[in-house]
Amino acid sequence: MPALVVPVILCGGSGLRLWPLSTQSCPKPFIAPLGGNGSDTLYQQALRRASGSPFMAPAIVVTDVRHATLAREQAAAVGRDIHLVLEHGARDSCAAALAGVMGAEKKYGRFLAAILAADQHIPDDHAFRETLSQSLTALSGGGLLLFGVRPRGPLGQFGYVVPGAALPQPGIFRVDRFVEKPDALTAAALIAAGALWNSGNFLVDSATLLAAARRHAAPVLDCVLQAVVSASPDGTASRLGSYGAACPAISLDRAIMEKEKDLLVRAVDYFWSDLGTWDEVHAMAGEASNFIHSPDRTTRVVGLEGIIVVVTDDGVLVTRAGQAEALKSAVGASDSLLKVQI
Repeated sequence: MPALVVPVILCGGSGLRLWPLSTQSCPKPFIAPLGGNGSDTLYQQALRRASGSPFMAPAIVVTDVRHATLAREQAAAVGRDIHLVLEHGARDSCAAALAGVMGAEKKYGRFLAAILAADQHIPDDHAFRETLSQSLTALSGGGLLLFGVRPRGPLGQFGYVVPGAALPQPGIFRVDRFVEKPDALTAAALIAAGALWNSGNFLVDSATLLAAARRHAAPVLDCVLQAVVSASPDGTASRLGSYGAACPAISLDRAIMEKEKDLLVRAVDYFWSDLGTWDEVHAMAGEASNFIHSPDRTTRVVGLEGIIVVVTDDGVLVTRAGQAEALKSAVGASDSLLKVQI
C-alpha cells in the first residue's frame, strides 16, 4: 500500500446556491454560512479536517486562478500550509480531481489521495479522520472508495449509493449502483434497503484513479494531462495550462465512479451536510420559523412564516423556504438585480 496519504481539496463553485452570500468572486467554499465574524469558512473547516494523522503532507488545493488570493489568505488564517493547483477555467470536479492527483504524483510518486469537497459541513473532525484511517486497509492493493453517509431522511436533493457485498473490513461494501436524486417515495425505499448518500468525498489510490480515468474518461484525462504538462510554477502554486475548449465539463462521480465496477463504499456515521441550499442552512441553524442572515443591518420579518432573508453588500434575497431550485435558476439567468418573489 502506498505509505503517503495526501488530501486533495476541490475548491470551486459558481456562487449560485447560497447567493447573495456566495458569489462568483467569493463562491461557497470561502464563506461561513453558519456563523458570523470570526467563524471558519467551509474551506477552512476542510483544511482543519485534512490535517493530522493519517494525512502526511500539506493539502493540494485545486481552485480557479481568480480565487488564489482567497485560498492563500484563508489557509494562512488557520495556520495551514497548502500547495495550490490553479485552473484557468474550471471544467467540473473530474478535471479538478485529476489535475490535483496528477500534479501530486509528479512530486510524491504513487500515493493515496483523499479527494475532498471544500464546501461541506462535517462538525466532528476526529470522527472524519478516524473513519478515513480505518478505511486505508481496504485499498492495500489499490482501489477507489467512496464515503457514503447514512441518510437523515428521504431527501431528494442527494445522490444515493446502494451497497452490495460486504468486505471483511467493517462498514465497507462493494457498490451495487447509484441512484441520482430520487423522488421521496423512491428515496424512502432506497433507505429501507440500506442505501447511503453520496458525500462526494473519496479515498483513492492515485494509480488506480488514473487507470480508471483512461478507461472511462479519456477525453478529460488527455486535456488534464496537457494542462499539467504545461503548468508553470508560481511560488507555492502550480498554474495549469488551459484544459482547452474540448475538455468535457463533468463531475468525477459521473465520469468515473459511476462506471467503475470495483468501486467500494464506506458507510459513515458522522454528521454530514453539503449546505447546498438556504433551506439546509436554515435547518442547520436550528431556527424554528424564519431564517434571517443580515449581519450588518437590523432586519425584521413580521407576520410571515417560512421566510428566508439574506442581506449582503451584493444583494438582498427574500424567498419562501423550499425555493432552492428557483433561486439557482434565477441567479444563473441574471448578472444584475435579482428579485425572488415570495
